[in-house]
Amino acid sequence: LAFSLHEFAHGVISISKKVRVKSTGLLIAGVLPVGAFVENDEKKMEKIKKEWQNQILVAGITANFLLSLLFLPILLCMLNIPIEKYVIVAEPYNSTLTKGDIILKFGNFSINSISDLKNAEDYYSSKNISNIEIVVKNATTIFTKTIVTKFGAIGAYFIQEPKDKLFSFILSFVELSFILNFMLGATNLLPIPGFDGHKLLKNVLGKYSKILEYFTILLFIVNLLPFILL
Repeated sequence: LAFSLHEFAHGVISISKKVRVKSTGLLIAGVLPVGAFVENDEKKMEKIKKEWQNQILVAGITANFLLSLLFLPILLCMLNIPIEKYVIVAEPYNSTLTKGDIILKFGNFSINSISDLKNAEDYYSSKNISNIEIVVKNATTIFTKTIVTKFGAIGAYFIQEPKDKLFSFILSFVELSFILNFMLGATNLLPIPGFDGHKLLKNVLGKYSKILEYFTILLFIVNLLPFILL
C-alpha cells in the first residue's frame, strides 16, 4: 500500500504536468503484489520548469506522510483499548500441565498476560508458598487444580495470544501502515542519489547540494561502522 500510493502519486502529478508516463506496473513476490512502479519520461521531465519537477518529486513523499497522519489517530485510539490476552502453555516441562492449556488464574491472581503470571509467581515465591491453586482452560472444559511450584514457577514455557484475534490483526495492520508510510516518506527525503530528496535538493540548491549529499552519506558510513567492525 505504501509503495503503491507513493508511485501512484508520482504518476498522477506527472500526467497533470504533461510529463509522459512511459510505463507502470506491479512488483510481485511469488503471486502476491508487494508494490508498484511508475517510470516517467526523464527527458521530458528535465525540460519542464523546476517548480513542476519539484511538485512531481514531492508527490509520493506527501502522499506517504498524509496516509501516515491518517493512520496516526486511529492507532492512538486503538492503543488505548486494553487487549485481553490468553497465557497458553507452549511447552510443559512436567505432567502438571499439557500443551495448549490456558492459565486463567494463579492463586488469587487473574492472568491476562505473561507479566501477570510472572508477578504472581514472584509473589508466591517471596511468601515461600509452593502449593498453589490454579484455574486452567483446555479445549473442552475449565477446571481447578492444585500444583506444587518450584521457586514459585509452574514449570512450563508460555506464550500469549490475544483473545480477539481480529482486533489484534487490525491493530498490527494500522501500526505497520503508519510506520511504513512514515519511513518511506522520510527515507525518500534523504539527499542521496536514487531518492527523491536528492533531485529536490539539487533543484533547490544547485551545485551546493553536493555538500549536503556528501555529509549525509558520511553520516550513514559513520553509523554503519560499529556493525562493520563487530
